[in-house]
Amino acid sequence: MSGAGSAKNGGRFNRPGQHALYLSEEVETALAEYQQNMLRTPKPGMLAAYTVDIDEMIDLTDSNTLSSLGIDNKALECPWKILRSRGEAVPTWDLVDRLIADGVAGARVPSFAAAGGVNVVLWDWQTPPNVVN
Repeated sequence: MSGAGSAKNGGRFNRPGQHALYLSEEVETALAEYQQNMLRTPKPGMLAAYTVDIDEMIDLTDSNTLSSLGIDNKALECPWKILRSRGEAVPTWDLVDRLIADGVAGARVPSFAAAGGVNVVLWDWQTPPNVVN
């Protein structure tokens, strides 16, 4: 669990060069996330279950939390790949920079591949007391 894959090109919740571990709370969400960029038959993959014990998590699925951060769900849903390709600012990257600076190790985030699904994005999962097994 290195997070190197996400660091290569970045993701919705991590800049290129920043390691992140993307997990889903439900199997259906994990499958939708895995298949979202596949135009044809999905490539072989593997699902694994993990136990996540992270001290500083934030819930970005909660509208009150978003409001307290001065953002909304629309900002989370930004077309980050298009913005990145144009060299424009990606709002979720700026948000994550703020969260990490505040000592947040990860976040519950809405899935934009599976309606109603929830993902967990971790930026610090290997420094005790943060543990993923």
